[in-house]
Amino acid sequence: MPEHKPPTRTIPADGSERLFFRTTWKGLSAVEIHPAPGESGLAEARSFHDIGRHLKDADVPVPEIYHYDSNNGVITVEYLGDALLNTRVKHLISHDAWPEVFRLYRQALAVLIQMQTDGAAGFNNKWCFDSPRYDAGLAYRNEVLYFLRSFVRGFLQYDPSPAVEQELSELACRVNMIEERDFFLHRDFQSRNIMIKEDKLHIIDFQGGRSGPMGYDAASLILDPYVGLPGWMRAELLAFYMKLIKDRNPSADMEKFPGEFRLLGLMRTLQVLGAYSFLSMTRRKHFFLQFIAPALSNLIELAFHRDFDDLIEFRQMVQGLSIDQGGKNAGQG
Repeated sequence: MPEHKPPTRTIPADGSERLFFRTTWKGLSAVEIHPAPGESGLAEARSFHDIGRHLKDADVPVPEIYHYDSNNGVITVEYLGDALLNTRVKHLISHDAWPEVFRLYRQALAVLIQMQTDGAAGFNNKWCFDSPRYDAGLAYRNEVLYFLRSFVRGFLQYDPSPAVEQELSELACRVNMIEERDFFLHRDFQSRNIMIKEDKLHIIDFQGGRSGPMGYDAASLILDPYVGLPGWMRAELLAFYMKLIKDRNPSADMEKFPGEFRLLGLMRTLQVLGAYSFLSMTRRKHFFLQFIAPALSNLIELAFHRDFDDLIEFRQMVQGLSIDQGGKNAGQG
């Protein structure tokens, strides 16, 4: 009996240029992942393999890697089914099953903190195909400039003042003021990158992992526009996550953490607005259009917190932005 059967059908991808196929490996259900084109795709595949093996060795619930061909970048991994946390949670919300929603998110945060801490032990930054750590430079290049280029100038066709970019540049510099930045950071830890198999959560799309602060991935999940959790649940989940940190490290100083969470949440929201705009306009993946309005709502709410009173020009700009239900710019004030 052959170890591997040829792929049978394509599995839909979200924003990735990789291709996913159902297959089998030694009689087990599996997924064959073909890399994005070019050297960058091969580098991304190497990171998936190296980081995935590391996380699996640390008992983080990620899919098992059955085979990796370093020549063509094709990876065969465990098939986790098709149940996304996102799909399950939205179904539960539609039935007002909030206790079950809360249970699943608590489980997700418990898995997250395990990944962040256990995944940091022995992590080799040479495995990172993009950049080795999340810092002020990355926040400026990949979040501030991405937001201004793809969302503000590209999607909205709006020309921001130089003062807006200056304020956001200074905001990105605050990332380096966070003292603890040596945890494992997934950088896309949201409800569509968490699978449910036999009532257990599993993390996928970890190839962009690097070192960074804890609050970024927590903000990515709690503020996730794909779901749009109500404010009261966001507050309860943040409190639960902070308790998890304290349980893991009783000496942890949690006084600064809410502010770090808001800062990283704002940076993450800049990133997703850039990504949704790029994916919908450039790659014609119109699925993402529906999430621009809730992401912009998150951005406005965060920007007007007193932590960011110095973002005068930025506040003025975002206050005048509005997106209609179809995801298009409805004008600037």
